[in-house]
Amino acid sequence: MWERILSQYLVGYLREYIKDRLRLDTFAVWSGDLVLEGVELRREKFTKMIFGEGSSLEVSQAWAKELRVHIPWRALQSESLKITFQSVELIVSEVAPTSPNKEESQDSIPHENSAEDVKDQSASSGDTGSKGSTNSDTPEKKGWLETLLYTIATNLVLEIGILVVKYVSDDIEGTVTCDGLSTHPASPDFHRQFY
Repeated sequence: MWERILSQYLVGYLREYIKDRLRLDTFAVWSGDLVLEGVELRREKFTKMIFGEGSSLEVSQAWAKELRVHIPWRALQSESLKITFQSVELIVSEVAPTSPNKEESQDSIPHENSAEDVKDQSASSGDTGSKGSTNSDTPEKKGWLETLLYTIATNLVLEIGILVVKYVSDDIEGTVTCDGLSTHPASPDFHRQFY
């Protein structure tokens, strides 16, 4: 049961960023490491993250050579879940003039179990401990499953090894390469910290 809940949560979260179809039966999360190779990333998500809404630039292609998710099963409440992308390549170009309906239908694939759906399902099926409470955003007022998922999400470590961003237009091409990027949970004064 626990493996299925966490698998649904992981698949829902990863589907937001990965274009490839992910199925629950392909995951064996108890091993602690999940590795996907040759992953096509959702360009619209990265466009929104990098450039925001209404920009004249977009990510036209995005992929990663490898995606690795490490789950520290024996220390979920004291060690971070780690998501590592290796060799990420983003191709940036100017927004092509297209009709909004056509692009929307191509890029928006319905997701069976998004992270929010799984969170809602776990909240409705488990003991949330916050019935009648007006402040349900604090982890103290939630059930054990929501508290654990909140701890995992808050302490998530994201690493990108070798990031290549290419700009392509009719007149010019340019490339920027970064050896690595990482995000870690930190205290207000920017010291690494586990919450």
